Amino acid sequence: MDMKTLAQAIQTALKNSATLSYVADTDIFLTPDEYIVPMTCTFPAIGIKDGPIARNMEATASGTKLAWDMRWQVHVIIYVEMTAGETPLVGQTTPTAIKGILDIANDINTVLNENYMSVSGIMDAYCIAEAETEMIGHQDFQVLKKRMTFEYMSLPSL
Repeated sequence: MDMKTLAQAIQTALKNSATLSYVADTDIFLTPDEYIVPMTCTFPAIGIKDGPIARNMEATASGTKLAWDMRWQVHVIIYVEMTAGETPLVGQTTPTAIKGILDIANDINTVLNENYMSVSGIMDAYCIAEAETEMIGHQDFQVLKKRMTFEYMSLPSL
């Protein structure tokens, strides 16, 4: 497994999910920086950014062989357009249904938690952290952003 394979698998899983059908496929993108949103993006949008990789050497159950416990982190960043009131945060149900950033975070958890995406070697997958929401942009254009960090564990042998 490598980071490219993992990031692209996450992108595919999010695009193919009926749970996130309200996010256009073109608005689920790989990004070099969580503060960069494509100019053609509509909202809500989801960015995927590589995170750190940690390695720990461990003995196998028999104790006769060593293995690396590798933990791959990927950041999934949610972007919603800022509007007046609470809607960007908590959404609304009427007159039209609009998902807020907290709704979208729950939907992403539904899609990615314990989803190994058929990537060879993944033994565990879950969200280890969610950052607080943050406003980015400038006076003319503001976006609400939330970063979720997912960790994927693999156990390749030495």
